[in-house]
Amino acid sequence: MKLNNKGFAITSVLYGLLILFVVMMSSYLTVLSAKKNRLDNITKEIEDSYDFNIKKENLTESIGDTYTAPHTGKYTFDNCIMYLYKGNVYEKSELCDASTLTTIECHGSGDECE
Repeated sequence: MKLNNKGFAITSVLYGLLILFVVMMSSYLTVLSAKKNRLDNITKEIEDSYDFNIKKENLTESIGDTYTAPHTGKYTFDNCIMYLYKGNVYEKSELCDASTLTTIECHGSGDECE
């Protein structure tokens, strides 16, 4: 019985490359998921440490070419979340090209943010 050595060698190389590709893709996806989990944990730690106890919802404030943040806190623009500092002026392009402010979460006492 004679084996076809060329076919065996090509098949070995192709299966080796396939296994290498699968291992590399799975390790890449593992690294990306670990990065996402770490960023989620960092975001949660920031929110817990700043204790955003005041939430101004259902805002329909339109954003012009520039926006001056009235409070330091978490701003939600058209499904885009950003952390802005009080008094800073932001260009519209810096705010995910958002057109409407929907929610502000900030820290303060009573009904006013600090």
